[in-house]
Amino acid sequence: MRNAGDGKTALLQHLADRLGLGKHTSSERIFEGRTDDGLVVRMNLDGSAAWRGRSADELLDEFLEPFQGGPPKEDIVHLLAINDGRLLEWIEGVGSRRGGSETPLTKELYDLLEDEAAVRNPTSVHQS
Repeated sequence: MRNAGDGKTALLQHLADRLGLGKHTSSERIFEGRTDDGLVVRMNLDGSAAWRGRSADELLDEFLEPFQGGPPKEDIVHLLAINDGRLLEWIEGVGSRRGGSETPLTKELYDLLEDEAAVRNPTSVHQS
């Protein structure tokens, strides 16, 4: 997470190569592989963009679904390149797409974004 141009996509591409999942271009956008020890790794190289006729929200909903209720039972990891602002937009829209309630994942992500904002700019955080 962070800002545009921070190298999120390049980092995920590097990790994919180091994990033995091969080299992937940004145009592949979403891909999946399995490490030698059996861990299923799925990566989304640009969580802010639509792809193959699907909206970014649709892609994020599907990509993050295994984590909505908390840690998944499967041996999986999903890595996502996305800016803070776009992730916050997605979090705010999840409730309306899921019947009006937050999920354990959206609560954790929102809290993480709030904590990071407080660290980056402590004078702008409102105390309750």
